Amino acid sequence: MNLDLNIKSLSIVFSGMILAGLSGLSVAMDFYFSGFGTIGVSCFSNDDADFRRDDVPKGPGRTHRCSGELDSKLGIQGDWQLTDELAGSLQATAIHNTDDNFEPQLTMANLRWEFTDDWKLRVGRMQNPNFLYSEYRNVTYAQPWARPPGEVYNMLPTFLHDGIELLHTSQVKGWKLEYHMGLAQSDFNFPLSNTAQSLDVTIQTSYLNITAEKGPWLLKAGVAPSRADASSPMVEMLLAGLRGSGEFTLANDIEIKDKPYTLYSAGFSYDDGIWIFGGELLTRPTEGFVQQPTTGYLMAGKRFGPWMPYASVARLTGRQDDARNTLPAAHPMFAQVEGLLSSTHDLDRTTLSVGFSRELTDQFILKVQADFIKPDQNSFGDYINHSANYDFADPGVDTLFTVNLDFVF
Repeated sequence: MNLDLNIKSLSIVFSGMILAGLSGLSVAMDFYFSGFGTIGVSCFSNDDADFRRDDVPKGPGRTHRCSGELDSKLGIQGDWQLTDELAGSLQATAIHNTDDNFEPQLTMANLRWEFTDDWKLRVGRMQNPNFLYSEYRNVTYAQPWARPPGEVYNMLPTFLHDGIELLHTSQVKGWKLEYHMGLAQSDFNFPLSNTAQSLDVTIQTSYLNITAEKGPWLLKAGVAPSRADASSPMVEMLLAGLRGSGEFTLANDIEIKDKPYTLYSAGFSYDDGIWIFGGELLTRPTEGFVQQPTTGYLMAGKRFGPWMPYASVARLTGRQDDARNTLPAAHPMFAQVEGLLSSTHDLDRTTLSVGFSRELTDQFILKVQADFIKPDQNSFGDYINHSANYDFADPGVDTLFTVNLDFVF
């Protein structure tokens, strides 16, 4: 884990540099407090599987037809302006998590040092910067949907990370350009579908993201070379069993240990105060049996005073024809390998979302949304906790209906 050690060492060094720069200064601290949240309920039409948001272990559907856990959240944030050059932020968010509770999590904790007008250094916990809505991923008040398309935003479950980021801004022919360059690490648990097991995942990444903004237009592109480790007691036993029976090649392909991959992302949005358009495209080529998805969405909406109807379509495809169980069906570990590969690789699906938002005040927005979800044949889609009656061969179209009240304070 050399990258891990380097990131932690650099974090300490740069934090020390920032604090050293404060010595001898008279600090007049300004403090700003804010918050955000969502009160919502979602109902899912499928009785044989749960719809899953992010990496939580359950959702509406098979467990409960309707649930208030899918989008409901409460977050608070404190921002400190320590000096003209130095600022800090802390954010805690209570949202349904991998432990199946709403225990608050520290979702932001960083120091920002603006050492020139065009350059900033940020150290600490930050949101994953790869998406258009990265900076306010949890603040759905600032987003056009009830939730961003899961085909894109759930594809990479590294929602936040700890690291070091260098930011640079410039102006080119009326365009405001912002460059984000960083090193970071994410540690999280990812529940495996239809089991009580979860993967312990560590992702170490470097990244470069460029944002260009002019008038109603916002463009973004990025690249993030990364390495991933993922394991669980069940997977380790499976790998040991495969190697013990001489299936070294299959075990090595399945194993996620220091596995390299690169995320490429691009997106755009247009918002002139009346019309809103947007879209994102991501792809993640890698080696072995790790899913290699290409995913994206397009959306459009139009404001009529406080009302805004909108629609979006999203697609994820990443099934690998060569990532298949090579064991004979009579092999005692065939079913285990088949279940693991299917639940982590066959996630292809298409979602059509239609809805409207109603701005009640400058702090409250009501959103009503219907998602029509079609997993591909023999695909797990974005579902979890399938029953024995779930028809993988012909999954059909399921409907997720949501009513949310987003707010800020």
